[in-house]
Amino acid sequence: MLSALAAVWSSDLALDLGTARTRLAAPRAGVVVDEPSLVAIEQATRRVAAGGLAVGELARQMLGRAPDAFVVDRPLRDGAVADLSTCEAMLGSLLRRACGGRLRLPPRVLVALPARLTPVERQVLFLAVRRAGARRVWGLEQAKAAALGAGLPVAEPEGVMVCNLGSASTELAVLSVGQVVASAAVPVGGATFDAAVAQYLRRQYALRISLAAAEELRRELGTAWPVQSERYAEVAGFDVPSKSARRVCVSSEEIRQALADPLTELAEALVALLDRAGPELAADVLRQGVVLVGGGSRLRGLDRFLTEHAGVPVRLAPEPELAVVRGLAACLEQLSAWQHALRSDPHA
Repeated sequence: MLSALAAVWSSDLALDLGTARTRLAAPRAGVVVDEPSLVAIEQATRRVAAGGLAVGELARQMLGRAPDAFVVDRPLRDGAVADLSTCEAMLGSLLRRACGGRLRLPPRVLVALPARLTPVERQVLFLAVRRAGARRVWGLEQAKAAALGAGLPVAEPEGVMVCNLGSASTELAVLSVGQVVASAAVPVGGATFDAAVAQYLRRQYALRISLAAAEELRRELGTAWPVQSERYAEVAGFDVPSKSARRVCVSSEEIRQALADPLTELAEALVALLDRAGPELAADVLRQGVVLVGGGSRLRGLDRFLTEHAGVPVRLAPEPELAVVRGLAACLEQLSAWQHALRSDPHA
């Protein structure tokens, strides 16, 4: 009787806790929260600003505008919890939004686990979710969730490969029969691209720009493969020699040059992982192709660049930034079938 009531009055939620964005989805309801992974903190009290509401988009709007009494922080670094109390506060606010304030028991939460997390970091992640208000916490390898969300036949006895480009790094994995056979993490992601653009402008024009401006430029002009028609944009920054503000006009070709090194590193990592996976699985991947997921995969021409440089077909998943959280939600919809693959919180 009690378990039946719990099923009625509680929620199951899928959690993709990323360095740049945090997403929550509910089975059969889709994505219910998609916010920047940011929190605005009052320096004196270490409490979340605006009565606990300065989380996500509101915190992003305070970046560079908040007075000295506040600090806007990211509670995660490369997918790992860097500040437990701040992460707990952010997740608590987002979980309440996802539940809609309805009278329910605390939710059960399935969270994506990046392969690069150490056992200690994984336990800290479980702790943050539990202290944020979850009744029970499970974990599923991020690569499995991404492959499920991209619609790949994960459970089949055939090799599939997913390439998840996040903000701080990229996780590549070959899967077969529901298991990760080989994986690799590469320190290349959206933030890496932005830093490369900023460094290029500093080197080429002696112009210093913010990473936010570099990100905007990358999104507007960024391309991994030559385009037929060049695009141009102006960017404002600080001229280092003259110590004054200055604007320069930058082309999409220049941004492509700026991104050449991290893109080459990514292609080489893809080839190396295929080599480690073995000839049979590599042959499967060559036939099926590699699927790109994650926000960083939106870079124009990335699929073409990797196809040409790695010698394997590469395609972009539909709405690639939502693949992980949708895969987690799909797992919750068939929980009995996937229960064996989940990692449980040992302290629950």
